[in-house]
Amino acid sequence: FAPKMMLVMGILLSLLFGVATLQTLDRMTAVRSMHDEQIGANYVGTLLGVLATVQQHRGMSSSMLNGDASLAPKVEAKAAEVAAGIAQLKAQNDANLALLDQAAQIDRLNDEWVAVRQLMSGATGGENFRRHSDLIVNLLNDFRMVADASGLTFDPFPDSYTLMDATIGIVPQTVEYLARLRGLAAAISASRSMSPEKA
Repeated sequence: FAPKMMLVMGILLSLLFGVATLQTLDRMTAVRSMHDEQIGANYVGTLLGVLATVQQHRGMSSSMLNGDASLAPKVEAKAAEVAAGIAQLKAQNDANLALLDQAAQIDRLNDEWVAVRQLMSGATGGENFRRHSDLIVNLLNDFRMVADASGLTFDPFPDSYTLMDATIGIVPQTVEYLARLRGLAAAISASRSMSPEKA
């Protein structure tokens, strides 16, 4: 009787140990996923800041090119904010390169930003607005890419997934629509006229 009981107890303990090990591994995977999502969320926050400063630069610089020369110092200050935001994205990516892997997107963003700044001199307000808007379209695509890379897109919980989806997909697009309206209104105000295309 005792050897059989010892054998049964040994099997039960082995099963219990196996279940505990599987649960521990599952919890460790969940913690790792939460950590990766936190890194992705921080990067998305910085990306939102860069988006906002590029939009503000677009509006101010277009108004300046349409005749409001008093905005020149503010345009330069906002350009410095955009450059600082891009540098912050690079630092965050470098600190989490294996997870984020956004170097190509950051290089593209930086190249496009430098081109937009260089092409400002001699451009009309409308041309400047369009170049900024083209840059922003590419920047909006980066939100989904970083969400995929960091695992935010694969959140298994409906409530937090819905919040993430709004933050990644809906909010940046909505902010861009509103920023375009604000920028067009500022450009029309600075030039004191409206073309038929803008009407």
